[in-house]
Amino acid sequence: MLVAPQLIITVIFFIWPAGEALWYSLQSVDPFGFSSQFVGLDNFVTLFHDSYYLDAFWTTIKFSTFVTVSGLLVSLFFAALVEYIVRGSRFYQTLMFLPYAVAPAVAAVLWIFLFNPGRGLITHFLAEFGYDWNHAQNSGQAMFLVVFASVWKQISYNFLFFYVPRAAIHPPFVDRSRSH
Repeated sequence: MLVAPQLIITVIFFIWPAGEALWYSLQSVDPFGFSSQFVGLDNFVTLFHDSYYLDAFWTTIKFSTFVTVSGLLVSLFFAALVEYIVRGSRFYQTLMFLPYAVAPAVAAVLWIFLFNPGRGLITHFLAEFGYDWNHAQNSGQAMFLVVFASVWKQISYNFLFFYVPRAAIHPPFVDRSRSH
């Protein structure tokens, strides 16, 4: 009985919409939604034969993989590094939390200021060394920039998950484990 409210919410807001989405995906509907015809899996066959969809799908897989792996590795590295810094460790902990405190709109303006192809700070710095940075014309640079910005935004959140449990271990236990 205590689970009933959660089950009702789950059915209304998750199961029912997912079921309707699946049902609609098996139909061909006119643009205004007045008539529909059951087509089975034909929509999925068409989707998986569309080269634009497949390109977008693999781009999404690459983006998700790069962001997840590099975000976790960088966060783990910084959590381990901050743990071994004795002087100023509170400062570095605060510094690691800074990206989480920056609003997404402010972060977007920051990235535009840094990487604007015409007058960005980092773009200008790279041009001094002969590297032409223009993420608007180079898909590899655009992917790198979006992955880098996403990882930067996630570092502090992941840092907390790695640092807090490690910091909660009583220091004599850590010293004892290092001696063996």
